[in-house]
Amino acid sequence: PAACGHDALARLHAAIQAPERETAILQANLRAARDELSAANNALRLYRDEYGARTAELREFRDENDTLNADLRMARNSNLALNADLRASRDENTILQASLTAAQDAHSAVDRDLRAARDAHAA
Repeated sequence: PAACGHDALARLHAAIQAPERETAILQANLRAARDELSAANNALRLYRDEYGARTAELREFRDENDTLNADLRMARNSNLALNADLRASRDENTILQASLTAAQDAHSAVDRDLRAARDAHAA
């Protein structure tokens, strides 16, 4: 009977300790899960900070690109205006060359008439 009581006491003691061990294991698992969650949150914060920095860089690049596109449009418009001025200058040059040719032709005609008059006067 004493051995029987001793076994029952040992079983009771083991039965009491089993939930304590399970609780300790669950608490250790909970701590590990909290640590993992904390690490994941830290990683997420770092990612969010990096994402924010990249987004800011992207905004800067976009603004710079917009500025460069505006500069390019202004340069194109300026180029179009310069091309129009060049065409107008070429047209004016063509007119001036035609006028010069006409003046040279008139001068040659006057020279011929003058020579003819001198030749007639000499004869």
